[in-house]
Amino acid sequence: MLSFIFRFIANCRGEKRRGPLDVQEINQAEVTLIRIVQLQEFKKDIMSLKENNRVSAESLIKSLNPFLDIDGVLRVGGRLCNSDLNFECKFPVILPCNHKLTNLIVEYFHLKYFHLGPQALLYQVRQRFWPLRGRNVCRKNNGQIDRGISWKGQ
Repeated sequence: MLSFIFRFIANCRGEKRRGPLDVQEINQAEVTLIRIVQLQEFKKDIMSLKENNRVSAESLIKSLNPFLDIDGVLRVGGRLCNSDLNFECKFPVILPCNHKLTNLIVEYFHLKYFHLGPQALLYQVRQRFWPLRGRNVCRKNNGQIDRGISWKGQ
């Protein structure tokens, strides 16, 4: 929905786009949603990173060696910077543990990969995102979706 709003704004400014949404428009909406969520949850950390490239010692994300990318998205830093992985895998986006967007992303991966267990689900989510307390988020989400469904053989 947000992609269509951005397209409407661009069309009002003179760029006439028609047809289905392209990848750029969808990625722009995704980045915007992530930035909004991160500003709500990690405002102090983002401000301190902008000021002096460090987070405070009391921060929950200090151990993740966070940094801001070109789009202003908070990402995990670390030793993977020298690997051959793509940028999204090397530096996953940091997400808060108790936010609706995090739960929606975990639910999306859970359904996309046919009701994975919590550990495999966390592995798939961490290909692009790093939810804080990820195991708990995946375990909780796994239980909520699969409640009442038994996948065991008879």
